Amino acid sequence: MDAQGVNKMPAVPAYVEEENLDVKDWVYKILDYWQLIFLSVIICVGVVFLFHRYSTPRFEVAGTILIKEDKKSINPELLQELQFFQGNSTKQNEIELLGSYSLLKRAIESLNFDIAYYGIGRIKQREIEPEKMPFKVSFIGEARPERNLVFSVEMQKDGGFVLFSEELGLARQRYQFPAVIEFNGLSFRVEERQIDLAGVDSYQFVLFNSWGLARSYRGRIRISDVNKEASILAISMQTELPSKGVQFINSLINIYIQRELEEKNETATRTVEFIDGQLASIEDSLLLIERRLQTFRTDNRVVDISQEGLAALQKLEELENKRAEERFRIEYYNYIVAYLKQETQPHGIISPSTAGIDSPLLEALTQNLAELSSQLLQVEMGATDANPQVLSLKNQTRKVILSIVENVQNLKGSSEILVADLTSRIKESERLVNKLPLTERTLVNIQRRFSLSENLFIYLQEKKAEAGIAKASNVPNAKVVDPPMLRGQTFPTPLRNYAIGFSLGLLLPIILIVIKDFFSISIQSVHEITKSTKLPVLASIALSRYETELVMEKYPRSQVAESFRKMRASMKFLERKDHKVVMVTSFLSGEGKSFLTMNTAIMLAKMGQKVLLLGLDLRKPKIFDSFGISNDQGMSHLLIGDKKYKDVIQSTGIKGLDLIAAGPIPPNPNELLMGHEFDDAMRWFREHYDYIVIDTPPVGLVSDPIEISRHADVALFIIRQDVTPRHAIDYINDIHNKGLINNIGIVLNGVDFKKPKWHSIYGYGYGYGNYYGGKKASGSGYYID
Repeated sequence: MDAQGVNKMPAVPAYVEEENLDVKDWVYKILDYWQLIFLSVIICVGVVFLFHRYSTPRFEVAGTILIKEDKKSINPELLQELQFFQGNSTKQNEIELLGSYSLLKRAIESLNFDIAYYGIGRIKQREIEPEKMPFKVSFIGEARPERNLVFSVEMQKDGGFVLFSEELGLARQRYQFPAVIEFNGLSFRVEERQIDLAGVDSYQFVLFNSWGLARSYRGRIRISDVNKEASILAISMQTELPSKGVQFINSLINIYIQRELEEKNETATRTVEFIDGQLASIEDSLLLIERRLQTFRTDNRVVDISQEGLAALQKLEELENKRAEERFRIEYYNYIVAYLKQETQPHGIISPSTAGIDSPLLEALTQNLAELSSQLLQVEMGATDANPQVLSLKNQTRKVILSIVENVQNLKGSSEILVADLTSRIKESERLVNKLPLTERTLVNIQRRFSLSENLFIYLQEKKAEAGIAKASNVPNAKVVDPPMLRGQTFPTPLRNYAIGFSLGLLLPIILIVIKDFFSISIQSVHEITKSTKLPVLASIALSRYETELVMEKYPRSQVAESFRKMRASMKFLERKDHKVVMVTSFLSGEGKSFLTMNTAIMLAKMGQKVLLLGLDLRKPKIFDSFGISNDQGMSHLLIGDKKYKDVIQSTGIKGLDLIAAGPIPPNPNELLMGHEFDDAMRWFREHYDYIVIDTPPVGLVSDPIEISRHADVALFIIRQDVTPRHAIDYINDIHNKGLINNIGIVLNGVDFKKPKWHSIYGYGYGYGNYYGGKKASGSGYYID
């Protein structure tokens, strides 16, 4: 039959990759690897379990404190024009102070946290609360380690212990409780406690360097502003032992409050000392003048002063009291300047208000200086001079000191001018006194000096009393709002970690599957074919795990055989009444072309048809071997006219099925297929057989199938799952559109119906063979007769 007699199908589009993801197809692809996904989930969840089993839990401990504003604080608007003032809030200063190394160190040492205890397990070591240890370690004397020292302890059944340190090169040595141990100038005592920690016999204790431990705590503690509108600070930390965390934050808060009281009391004490110094000099002169006044009155028998003298005396007393107060202020200004020159850390400076000086700006400056100095003192402990925070605080402190000195000089200058004016007015008043009689004039002068000293003495006594009251009434600005308490476990978080482990267990294999599919160049499913061509997909042939290729003959009730029957049913719409010739080809070798050819021929013969199996793969003959037939004579002899039909036709042993092998490989296969001998042979075959099934070479490698297709009524194009490249569909579309091969039907070969997607689509399961009465083949998942 020539090419004009072949039924032609309309042109089909070339291969176009769909942009829309077929969710169902992807679900089936993923389900194909359910065992891998299940194993991945088990492994990931198992890793999370082991992680939780051997990781050390961490907990969050937190408390809050209220920082009250000082009622005496000065409006910061007074300082806005000063260069040193950069808007540092009280809360920020307190945050820095709370986190300073010096406070942390004091808190650590007050709790003896510079000694820590650990239990040694088979896989990990864990910290143990000191009160739960079977022994206690304490320092003797003031010496502390310059670096962390790790000692190992093994408890003995007789009540003693063995102490050693591999890290420090300390050999094993046996001791009895209590023991005093000296190491590198450091002495500590080890005492027994009547506590038995079940399951632990080996321990470690670490003698920490306090500054190093303070740095460690600084990294773990967090001090934050709870509310921008309220002066409340939250203090929290991560700890392996919640009880130690609660104790530490409690101690830190108490030390912080105590430090604030100490600073306030120090300022009040300095004020009292300053006033005491002034009182000491005035008290002696007051007693001396009082005796002189008494003596003068006795000797001169003068008791009262005349009205004129009394008026002059009152005027002088008023002026001299004012001058004395201004001179006291000048003394304070001189004290401030001298104090700032002598003190490197002027955190105890006397504020002007305690000295009776009303200067809001100077009050604000001294308060700011006290805060900065205290903050610098805390930060400098445990930090180097090159520390950026230290440098910043020193720079701010210098600017404040310069501003104080400048302000004091201005105030002192004003006071000196006022003193000079008062002195001039006093001289005017003295002229009036000089006009009085000698005795009265002398009495007025003595009384004037006595009143001046007495008033100044009383004034200073009042200021001293005020300073004493202020010291006695000092209260901290900080108040505990919420005491430190356990807030919960922060590490590890079981629910979150197991969710992550489960998700990773699912996602990792799915990602690998997607990557594998993305880089795969072979066809995986019917869907990939149908979305890329309009040519019909006749059937999906089950993957054969049998040793024989003649499955239709040996295992007619197997799943593989049934898939061939489905293919036969699908082929009917391709055939016409006179259609007898079925050619089978593929894109490449190894795709099951010959397997399909032989079993298709057997299937047709089993239907009672007279079938000729024709081997036209003249370049690589194969089908004869499966039937146990010789390839000595075949189509190559017939096409060159060397043999007759009866000489090359061989019986396969299967009723209704004859076979003509390819024969010896000729030098010119393509030319033989183009000759009239091939046309004559095909006409003869059509006359003597119901069906001719032709095995051809791969069309993607040679052009022989195109020549053979001139006589084919139906062309079966074999695509093998996971073998045939995707671009083969482009090739099929191309040869069909060009009319090179017509009436093409695609067959997907080697399909594993055990996979979920094929079971869902085609309904093939493991029990397929039972429906036909077959028996399950051992380990294969398929059924035999």
